[in-house]
Amino acid sequence: MPQSLTRILTVVALIALFTVTVLALAATFSSGEIGVHLAQTASGGKNTYRVLSIDPRVAAPLVPGDVFSSADTSFANRMRFARQHVGDSFPFVRKRGNLPFRLAILPVAHVPIYALVLPIVGLAMAACAAVIVARRWDAVEARALAYFFTGFGLTFSLGPLPWFSPEAVYASLVIGIAAQTIGLTHGVRFATLFPDPSARGIRRGVRLANRIVGTAYVVATTAFLAVSLATMWTPPKAFALFVNGSAIYYLAAISIAFTVANMRTAPEEKPRVRWVSLSLALGFLGPSAGIVYILATRQYAEWIAYANLTLVAVPLGTAYAIVRHRVLDLGFVLNRAIVFSLVSAFVLIVFAVLEWALGKVLVDASHTTSVSLEMALALALGFSLRIVHRRMERIVDDLFFRKRHESLARLRTFAKETAYITDLDVFLARTVEAIVREERAARCALYLTRGDGTLHAAATHGVNAAAIDENDPAVVRARATREPVALGTMHSVLDAETAYPLFVRETFVGLLACGARDDDETYAPDERAALAEVARAVAAAIDSLQIAAMRRELAALLGERDPSIARAIASGATGGAATAS
Repeated sequence: MPQSLTRILTVVALIALFTVTVLALAATFSSGEIGVHLAQTASGGKNTYRVLSIDPRVAAPLVPGDVFSSADTSFANRMRFARQHVGDSFPFVRKRGNLPFRLAILPVAHVPIYALVLPIVGLAMAACAAVIVARRWDAVEARALAYFFTGFGLTFSLGPLPWFSPEAVYASLVIGIAAQTIGLTHGVRFATLFPDPSARGIRRGVRLANRIVGTAYVVATTAFLAVSLATMWTPPKAFALFVNGSAIYYLAAISIAFTVANMRTAPEEKPRVRWVSLSLALGFLGPSAGIVYILATRQYAEWIAYANLTLVAVPLGTAYAIVRHRVLDLGFVLNRAIVFSLVSAFVLIVFAVLEWALGKVLVDASHTTSVSLEMALALALGFSLRIVHRRMERIVDDLFFRKRHESLARLRTFAKETAYITDLDVFLARTVEAIVREERAARCALYLTRGDGTLHAAATHGVNAAAIDENDPAVVRARATREPVALGTMHSVLDAETAYPLFVRETFVGLLACGARDDDETYAPDERAALAEVARAVAAAIDSLQIAAMRRELAALLGERDPSIARAIASGATGGAATAS
């Protein structure tokens, strides 16, 4: 399917997710409960229950331990029971004495924490997916993560709401389980693609198997739920084990993929993999415990709903990894989101305060005067938005990125000063020192070409390779593309993260190699741009210094024969500083 079409479908799904999340949060305050805490019995079917505890408001002949079943197993009655609409009444039969009775849906006595938190978790996942769709849709691993967040987020919000018809309840349950299964399938896909989409071996095997197994689970679980809800069909044991084993498959596949990634990923990528995998592990800890309990006891317990709250670690941990370790280079987007939120809040607050103040002051003014002043207020706020936005952006930058901006400014200043250093060795040493100091690079080296084509280390920090062959993969790619080379998946002797080529016009003169930071962070886009700027300045300065050195050598050779020629050459070498005697 074309990327443009999948992007549109994902946007539609995100709009639906935001909508149903708002509805789900509103429904928590208008839905009801039967007032009886139940557990499905191990035998007797899905509509047979055992009483755990009873709300004092319930007017029914029940005591804890009683077993009862539904007296109406029709599709419409079961769907009405699932939506928990206040005022609905349902017929049941108590096993003890075969006594018929009815249970009414009562207003909720208190809103449970999980009923509020889980839709918010879905909203957080939707927000992360929306940022990815807006900024990183070109990356295959980013798309897989967006699908995971969108599909899995729908699970927390898309359910039977109190005002749904029986048909809408049925559709919400089927679509919800389908979205969850699709989301988990893409969760496995993301685990096999991040951080290296071209990874081979076990991760590639899991990714290929996931296409078949994931599709089978999407079809099987959706069909099972659709048919069983509509007809109360009890599937064969083998099929039931296959469907119930889906959760085990997804958790096992994600765990295997991330375990292999942690072992085989390049050192500079390990913090990002560690944070994402840790977020998923903590997030699925509660649901995993609930799944084990249900499979072991064939019963549902109330604590499982609270155990599912660990899922909040998935969006929170991933968001932290995005900001702290730049999983998808979204710091710029999050910064703009903060600025937009602050500007919106500022405008709303100011408008509300001034509107209130005008109402107090102009209580006796005419209608025309009031409307005119309100229009003037709106125009003033509109024209001031640009100024407010600029100030808010500066405040956010200073608060979150001030240290980084200062380091980049100092690095760019050094790039401009390189043209005024007259000693090549001093210049090379100071360049490496500046990059290590300002970018906190654990490893950095400047390599210059020799006459035989090899590159030798002219200045280094924490790098062992003293020389590089001209046919090294990193050198070949740098010469061919003239662009920075990511070394994570290349078999190069360079112990670095990125190599920046040094070109003087059409001539390749060396490489600037930068390793990961000393705190294992990766470089942001603006930092990579600054390093590329330094590389260009270094190449130009090296050319000037080498020409100056050759001028001095030539002046020394010709000085004995013709002093006037020597003085002219020396004058050119020093930029006109030398004068004829």
